Amino acid sequence: MLLAAGLATLQLMPLDSHVPAVEQMLSQRFNQPVRVANMRYTVYPEQQLRLERVSIGGVQQIVAESVTIPMMPWTLLSGTRDIDSALVTAVAVEPAGYALLPALAKGGGESALQLRQLRVQGVKLAATPFDVPMFDMTVSFGRNGALQKARMTDGKMTVDLTPKDNGVTLVIDAREWQPPVGPRLQFSDLSVSVQADAQQATLSAIEGRVGGGRVKGAAKINWASGLRVEGEFNIENARLQELIPAYTREFSASGSLKANGSFVLQGKSVKTLFESSEAEANFTIDIGELGNVDLVRAMQSPVPGGTRGGKTKFDTLTGSVSASNGRYAYRQLQLTSGPLNANGAFGIAADGSLSGRLNAELGSKGLVVARGGLNIIGAVRDPVLRP
Repeated sequence: MLLAAGLATLQLMPLDSHVPAVEQMLSQRFNQPVRVANMRYTVYPEQQLRLERVSIGGVQQIVAESVTIPMMPWTLLSGTRDIDSALVTAVAVEPAGYALLPALAKGGGESALQLRQLRVQGVKLAATPFDVPMFDMTVSFGRNGALQKARMTDGKMTVDLTPKDNGVTLVIDAREWQPPVGPRLQFSDLSVSVQADAQQATLSAIEGRVGGGRVKGAAKINWASGLRVEGEFNIENARLQELIPAYTREFSASGSLKANGSFVLQGKSVKTLFESSEAEANFTIDIGELGNVDLVRAMQSPVPGGTRGGKTKFDTLTGSVSASNGRYAYRQLQLTSGPLNANGAFGIAADGSLSGRLNAELGSKGLVVARGGLNIIGAVRDPVLRP
């Protein structure tokens, strides 16, 4: 009865007088001012110390709804500074709080509160360049309080972070994920290894699947002066009809795509990264179809205003493409479709208008049914083939 009464007293006993000491320990541990609005201990249903409305930073740049520490009553009474794990819920990080994160990861030295693992549920980053989903995080610390490793996940993407030398190593794995900026490509899976320091990051072993095809690549990101991304890629056996909608819905095409190329992106911020971009690639498309274009009808039944609509099936389409600031240039095009052969080049302006020329021939080596040159005009949404 005395033990039960003591535990009940402990659960009901106010702990306000101990808040300043806890704030001091946490401030030393995280190298930043820490404020705790309320503190209480529960015996039932679980024995734990609960800190409520915990803020880090002079102007509450980082705020957590609660911090829960599993702790037996005698551990609480002994004033221990050695904690195995803690659970933090509902964390909001303001823009000014981003600068505090490196200091939080460094730890507070041997004399600070010792915390081995921190689990964080529901982290929300404010005012980011693009929408960052709420995520959970698990962080492990060494005896000196410094970060050993961290794992972040939002259900679709998992990021493992490990400090290395003067930077960090990241291993990223994603499922059914779409990049927040640039073409809206849907990756069924994606893995990336990243080595980053204060000014640049190297992305190696980029592997994934997009449009049913396998993609590989590598890239370097530099933010010492603005933001610049350089990289190369290779894609095999992707379904073209699943990739085109990420770039435009005004034109349709299908086929099995193989391509390899390189790209350069640069801008003052992540949002403007694709406004000044360049890319080039060589490609091969097998067993496909071009929508809204009929090469055979344009040759055999030309009309003064040009031929619109129809479809062109092909066995193979090869060529190269270069893109710069919203403009595309297709060169060295070679199309074969049974008795149909065509070659040429065309460009797409930033407003979607077309200009170029194709030379086409229908027949065999011994018998040519039709031959002629076709000018490509109109727009992506309404191509016109005119003699």
